[in-house]
Amino acid sequence: MWRVLMVMTVAAVLLGSVTASAALLAVDADDLTVFVYPANLGPIPATVEIHPDTLNLKSEGQPVTAYIELPQGYDVGNIDVSTVRLCVGQVSACPDDASVPAQEHPSSGGDHDGDTTPDRMVKFDRRELVELLDGQTGDVTMSVTGIVTPPGESFAASDTIRVIDRGCGGMHADACPEEEDLPEEKLPPEAPPPTPEAPPATPESPLATPEAPLPTPEAPPPTPAVATVEYTVRPGESLSDVAAFFGTTVEAIATLNSLTNADLVVPGQRLLVPAPPANTAPGREFMSEYVVQPGETLTDIAARFGTTVEALAAENGLANPSAIRIGDRLRVP
Repeated sequence: MWRVLMVMTVAAVLLGSVTASAALLAVDADDLTVFVYPANLGPIPATVEIHPDTLNLKSEGQPVTAYIELPQGYDVGNIDVSTVRLCVGQVSACPDDASVPAQEHPSSGGDHDGDTTPDRMVKFDRRELVELLDGQTGDVTMSVTGIVTPPGESFAASDTIRVIDRGCGGMHADACPEEEDLPEEKLPPEAPPPTPEAPPATPESPLATPEAPLPTPEAPPPTPAVATVEYTVRPGESLSDVAAFFGTTVEAIATLNSLTNADLVVPGQRLLVPAPPANTAPGREFMSEYVVQPGETLTDIAARFGTTVEALAAENGLANPSAIRIGDRLRVP
């Protein structure tokens, strides 16, 4: 016959080298064999990826996102989002008075990194995190902690991100880019060098007619730079949805963003997409970022997105609407 006991303090003579505040004893009454199962001695060892990898203290862009993975045997769907917190340093539990609580919406499960291990996406308020950092820059280790219920156990995970403090040359704070988000300038390909003219053939006799030189092929005109806008993927959207939304193709967006797998986009991911034609705007209202192209004025951009110069100036804090430069990033509806 077996008897199972929950013991709050176990004598060293029974546990040997095992130290525990609580343990489960299974006793075989026939041969007095004792098996000791120590209780959980710490938080569940989870893993987390925090985005963006580089956080600009001067930026007021998207919330900070964490993707949490739990070890085998635990379900990320059981993470109680109301208990999840983000703090500075590698700790087993973030203190309430020195951490940022997770936003309960949006939060979703998935497999954003494609490693076949389910993860749970949660978001944190960027301004609260910037206040918590209090000007700290460089490589910063941050922890995400919370509770999995059931079974009612805590978890802890940490990741290291880079924190920078960089101004944006007088641009509106909302348009201040993070280092990792600066798009590479797209320049037209150089025209191939012209083919040298073939020298005329030397006549073999006074009656020989020199051959006419071959015509030089004209160099193809340079491809103009593509005007783009930045769009943030919404929950449930695919790349096909985004392409249809902007009146473009999946291939065009995949090429602009160097996507090898067009099916793998996640909520919160930011994509460069071809700007809508002039005097047209997408079918639903959203705020995005637009990079000013050579020769453009605020009037041109307002016409392209179906808005007004006044609205763009107000949204981007521009005291002088004429003072925009190539490469400036503007928030547009």
